[in-house]
Amino acid sequence: MQMNKGKTITICISMLLLLLMSNLFVHPVNADEDDLSVSEGDKFTWKITKIDKEKAHLSFLYSNAPAYSKEDTLIWEIEATQYLEDGEYWVIHCKSLNFDQEDDDLYGYSQHSIYKNGSDQPYYNLMIIPNDDVEQYLIDVASQTSSFESDGNELMINYSDYEITYLFNNDGILEKYTEEYDGDTLLEYELAEETAAIPFGFEFLIFIPVGLLVSLYLIKKKAVIKGEK
Repeated sequence: MQMNKGKTITICISMLLLLLMSNLFVHPVNADEDDLSVSEGDKFTWKITKIDKEKAHLSFLYSNAPAYSKEDTLIWEIEATQYLEDGEYWVIHCKSLNFDQEDDDLYGYSQHSIYKNGSDQPYYNLMIIPNDDVEQYLIDVASQTSSFESDGNELMINYSDYEITYLFNNDGILEKYTEEYDGDTLLEYELAEETAAIPFGFEFLIFIPVGLLVSLYLIKKKAVIKGEK
């Protein structure tokens, strides 16, 4: 018995869709990778909300702070994440734009290491941390030295006349950074925008118009056949 042409097309399209979905969903991932909430295509924008231009040169962590201005943005667009089991850390690759760069194009490139154990994580690279237990991770970071302390999702660094505070959300993304010197705020910036990547990328969008066209074709063909009867 010869198979109906419409049924053949339907079966072919279904097989293509199943093949695509199997590639998208069946992706071998090390269990440890799940501790990081970012993925390819995610974009984060931090914006300066306060800066003391007269004292910005005193910034402990940002040597370029004198060139910063209020409303300047720091942008990370994640290109890839990689978990290295031997060293127990992630490497995040991203296109970036720093606070003192005026061009809106993300022409910069940066690479950041994020350790699975907070006790190994450098304090100067704390934009994104593992999200399995943010509070515990910050406790581990604070255990490195007596000048660090943590409180919930906050990490405080008290060194000489400096007081630096990192505030994270439950996804392990830095929400607010505040740096004070001798009681005065030198620099403050906050997470202004967070854009998640479209799940599985844009590949599946290719099949939407194809599916619609096939559906319309089959409906029209069915109507014609029914009319001929």
